[in-house]
Amino acid sequence: MIFSFTSIGGKIDHSINNGIAPYVYCMQGQNYHLFGSLLPQPRQDPRFCQLYIYDTGNEVRHRIDAYSSGNSKTTSNQYALIPETVYQLKGLLDFNNPLVKKFRMTRDRFDMNENEHIRIKLIGSRDTDGRTYNLPSANEVAALIIGDIDGTCDKRDIVIEHRRKGLKRISELHPSYLALQYPLLFPYAEDGYRVDILHKGVDIDHISGHAKLTLREFFAYRLQMRVGENSLILLSRKLLQQFIVDAYTMVENT
Repeated sequence: MIFSFTSIGGKIDHSINNGIAPYVYCMQGQNYHLFGSLLPQPRQDPRFCQLYIYDTGNEVRHRIDAYSSGNSKTTSNQYALIPETVYQLKGLLDFNNPLVKKFRMTRDRFDMNENEHIRIKLIGSRDTDGRTYNLPSANEVAALIIGDIDGTCDKRDIVIEHRRKGLKRISELHPSYLALQYPLLFPYAEDGYRVDILHKGVDIDHISGHAKLTLREFFAYRLQMRVGENSLILLSRKLLQQFIVDAYTMVENT
């Protein structure tokens, strides 16, 4: 989770894991994903998406520190993060993930002119199929906005400000909702659920009321075990539990 762009709004209950029973992911309150600004406020440490832009020369240390500050068990070697592993995962995302590439481009713009006012627009509509074998490019998932925002933003787009106080909630129906929270489960930033996904074999010219995929059907498909297929999601151990809780609350909220 140290590579997540977004934070979770609900409160995670760690007290339930105080024995020798298997790990349980428990959340209290309403669950939602939140975005901050591109740069941290003065005298604040970078977190989440800011780690892809701010002081990236010390990025590995910043990510480990961010993990340690929110985990009371990091004093044990069992829970300590290995810097070399964090560095390798960072390189994997830099090379493959279109969202990461767009944030790195933003970092480069700040390096050229730190006073330039920049925003990132996460595009909410797609002109192409977003399945695994049609992976998106950086320009398809996000765009840099220099200066003022013009009228090109769609109502489903997410605009991340240069530097602002507070957090912004993002919609569960945004196609990058899951890729922003789980970069290691979606390393190519492939789209999650979209409201316009059609069932297989549906004639686009004769769409009925049940022609489009529901959110419940989408997660049922992603969590299905298949012979001969190793699902990255199903092999993610504790992160799988968080993903299932996230999926359930997304279905409930919509």
